[in-house]
Amino acid sequence: MQSNHERNIEKHRSAAAKRDHENFQRIDKTIQYLIQTGQVIDFKIVSEHAGVAKAYLHSHQNIRELIEAIIKKQEAVSSEPAAEKADSHVYEYYATPEWAVRRLLEHRKLHGHILDPTAGSGAILKAIRNFGYSNPMTAVEIRSEEEEKLKEYGSVFITDFLKWQPQQKFDTIITNPPFNIAKEIIMKCHEIRSEKGQIIMLLKTAHLETGDRYNFWWKYPVSFLYALSERPYFEGDNETDQAAYAWYVWDGTEGTIKVI
Repeated sequence: MQSNHERNIEKHRSAAAKRDHENFQRIDKTIQYLIQTGQVIDFKIVSEHAGVAKAYLHSHQNIRELIEAIIKKQEAVSSEPAAEKADSHVYEYYATPEWAVRRLLEHRKLHGHILDPTAGSGAILKAIRNFGYSNPMTAVEIRSEEEEKLKEYGSVFITDFLKWQPQQKFDTIITNPPFNIAKEIIMKCHEIRSEKGQIIMLLKTAHLETGDRYNFWWKYPVSFLYALSERPYFEGDNETDQAAYAWYVWDGTEGTIKVI
C-alpha cells in the first residue's frame, strides 16, 4: 500500500507530465506558426509566443536541439550572398490550382490588360483564359524554360520582375508570388498599376498576422479579401497546404480590412 508521501509524489509527477505535454504542444504549434509566417526564430521569440520561460526551452533536450537547428539553418541562409538569396526566393515555384483561380473569378471581375508578374508555367493565365477572358495578357517569368508555354497566353518577358522596367502600366495584376519576397512584389506592382487598376495576390491569411508587417499593411491597405473555403495544394507535392489562403485585392479603394 502506498503511503501518503508516495501518492503525493506520484500525483506531482503526473501533473508535471501533463504540463510538459501541454507545453510541448504549444511550443510545437508556435514554431510551426513562426515558420509559416516567415519570422525569425530564436529562444526569446519562441518563449514570448509560447508563453514559457527561456530556461524551460533550454532544459528540455529535444526542444533545445530543434530550436538550435532552426537557428543554425537561418544563419546559413543569412550568410548567403544577396544575389544567391534573391535567386533562391524567385525560383520558388508552385503552380496555382485552377479551381482557386476560378473561385476568385466567380466573385471578382478582371479588366483591361492583365499581367502575371511571377507567371511560372502560366497556371493562373490559363485558368483566366479557360474562364472566358480574351483580354491582352503579359507574363513575366525568370525561368527561361517556361517561355514557349507562356507564349500561348500573350506577351512574355523572361526576366526578374523586381528588376523589370515595363513601358506601360497594367489594369489587372494577378499572381501567386514567392512567399519570401511577397512584400517586394506587392510594392513593385503598385508602381506599375494603372490609375484605376487592381492588384490581386494569392497569399496565406497568416500574412496579415505578423507584427513585422504592421507598417507595411498600413502603407498598402487591402481593399478586399476573398478567403478560400478550402485549403489548396500546389503542384509538386499534391498535398493540401496546412495554411489557409486568400486572394488579396488592392484597387485604390478603402477597404474594411484593418491590421490593428
